[in-house]
Amino acid sequence: VSIHTNKSMKVIVCDPESFDEVQVLCNYLKNRKQVITNLENTPPEISQRIVDFLSGATYSLEGQSQQIGRNIFLFTPSNVEVAKDHRTLMRKHGMNNPSGGEK
Repeated sequence: VSIHTNKSMKVIVCDPESFDEVQVLCNYLKNRKQVITNLENTPPEISQRIVDFLSGATYSLEGQSQQIGRNIFLFTPSNVEVAKDHRTLMRKHGMNNPSGGEK
């Protein structure tokens, strides 16, 4: 039995300053790399254009997108599954106490 590790899996973390960088980010997605964008220092109108464009590209590649912070977004190709941590799932289902019961 051979156990393979996939060292070619990469996550690209970027702080885009202009919309001109969006094509490069889409190329990463097309090449099956995950992209995390930190838009905290990007002007709001440019941030919105970047998120809209990357969301469309992600959708067309059958990938997923998720906001992971106030101005931080994750875009993944179709070969990556995004799973939420157990605390987020528990809050979503109204189970905030440690015993697993509802409020």
